[in-house]
Amino acid sequence: MPFVYNLQKVLNFRITKRDEQIEVVKRAEQKVAQIQAQIDEKKQEVYSVQENMRHAQHIMMETYDRYIKHLHELIAKLEEDKQKAIKILEQERETLTEYEQGVKVLEKHKEKKKEEYLAEEKRIEMKRLDEVGAIKHFRLTREKEEEELELEELLKLREYDDEY
Repeated sequence: MPFVYNLQKVLNFRITKRDEQIEVVKRAEQKVAQIQAQIDEKKQEVYSVQENMRHAQHIMMETYDRYIKHLHELIAKLEEDKQKAIKILEQERETLTEYEQGVKVLEKHKEKKKEEYLAEEKRIEMKRLDEVGAIKHFRLTREKEEEELELEELLKLREYDDEY
């Protein structure tokens, strides 16, 4: 009879939850990367505006300054958003770690139960072999005894024949 794990449904459920959580972590990582890309884009834009300021008329300087200030505010807000996204990512990773531990525990339990099952199967097989061996031994000893009895009877018959 093949090995059947009693908690296989629970293990499958935990594996499914773990796989779903892996997807959540990937989305959280993508969110952090997306925000970082936006920050880099805004920083590049600040650099670009600063380069343009050097060649612009002095009348436009105030407008450039306001625009750069606005870009720095956007960058600061994006940095805050990035920190929140990183915090969420860390929480999701912790949840993933818990799910992975749950799966590992059940996988180890399954392996242990399988080893116990195999040991029990081996023990049963050895018992069967011992019984077969005992039956064979009993049959062989019985045959030997019967042969000895037949031999004794033949000897007695010869002795009896010799007497008459």
